[in-house]
Amino acid sequence: MDSAGDAARRCRAVDDRLPCGVLRERFLGGGGPEAVPVARNGHCTHLLFRHQLLSAFAGRYGFALLQDRPLGQWIDAMRLAPAVRIPAATPLAEVLPMWRDRDAAQAGGLVNDDPGEPLVLTYPLLVEAFLAQAARRERDLIAARDLALAGVRARSQFIATMHHELRTPLTAILGFSELLAGTDDLHEVHDSAAQIHRAGSHLLSLVNAVLDISTLESGSMRMERHPIDLRPLLTDAVGMISPLARDKRLALDLTIEPDLPPVIMGDPRRLTQVLVNILGNACKFTDQGGIRLHAALMPDRLLTLEVTDTGCGIAAQDLARLFTPFVQVDATSSRRHEGSGLGLAISRRLVDAMGGRMEVDSVPGQGSCFRVVLPLAAGPRTRAGRDNDAAQAAEIPPPGLLTA
Repeated sequence: MDSAGDAARRCRAVDDRLPCGVLRERFLGGGGPEAVPVARNGHCTHLLFRHQLLSAFAGRYGFALLQDRPLGQWIDAMRLAPAVRIPAATPLAEVLPMWRDRDAAQAGGLVNDDPGEPLVLTYPLLVEAFLAQAARRERDLIAARDLALAGVRARSQFIATMHHELRTPLTAILGFSELLAGTDDLHEVHDSAAQIHRAGSHLLSLVNAVLDISTLESGSMRMERHPIDLRPLLTDAVGMISPLARDKRLALDLTIEPDLPPVIMGDPRRLTQVLVNILGNACKFTDQGGIRLHAALMPDRLLTLEVTDTGCGIAAQDLARLFTPFVQVDATSSRRHEGSGLGLAISRRLVDAMGGRMEVDSVPGQGSCFRVVLPLAAGPRTRAGRDNDAAQAAEIPPPGLLTA
């Protein structure tokens, strides 16, 4: 409600031939408007305030003179000024100067002069609009403040979490390096080097996650556009998770519908990152059963990638903050699974940057389904794509995986 048209109210006009006494009875009846438009020759010309007419009737001979007198004659005799015309788009702050030569009791105007449904703006209505505007701005400021405070709390929680996540691999790297420097046993050297490599890889993934979310939040990340051999990309993404799935004895399936085009256009590195994040998250929170990646073509040429697991599931109250950066669903000190809590937030923003959307359905105790929906742009056909067309394989279990 920031313009005169928003603040104005519709008010039925009265004809200037109406007897003053009839309008007086309407004003005395209460509950009506403070001012009514007066129409003359099919157009609203004046705005008559309640107090103006009632004051005239209160005079010594007012009733006798005005009871049957037409409104138009009385308006002309009193030389009442025509109503101020206020364009509907006029900002509220510019309305008051239009009434500078009138007191508040007679401050008003017509936003249009349609005798059927004229719009009337009076001083009380303007004050009401200013108060509503101020209340709305106050609510917006409170919401912005709460959002900023929530961000500060989330970042504080993130820093506390990262303190542990970063210190653990760094401690391992320093410890095994010291052990490596003081031993000549080849077996112990090999084991220490492997532990250092694992800790360094974990540390690198944490640093990359922080850098990715910072780049995405600043809006400086740009998606590349290259031909993507879809089936090999999906197979490789599942293959990256296969060691973790094998260690936990989980089934890991890849199902590709035969109507998918073999080659699409997009950013292969970022699409792989999204899939690995989701698949790794599913594997992390699934202790038995399995995980399935299903690729299909939806109507309107939308590529759908669904990752379904039989894990612990997510409570309904936690779904809303699942993709919030620096927020973990389980941020307690006793949580079982390591991680920065940035994987899903990064994946969601990457999918948004690709012009798609990311959805999740989950039932606690039964599992979750993460769904990535992307607009499909077919790419040039490659030899690998033609070979994949000929294969007509609806299900492709990656080598070395446990399959259901």
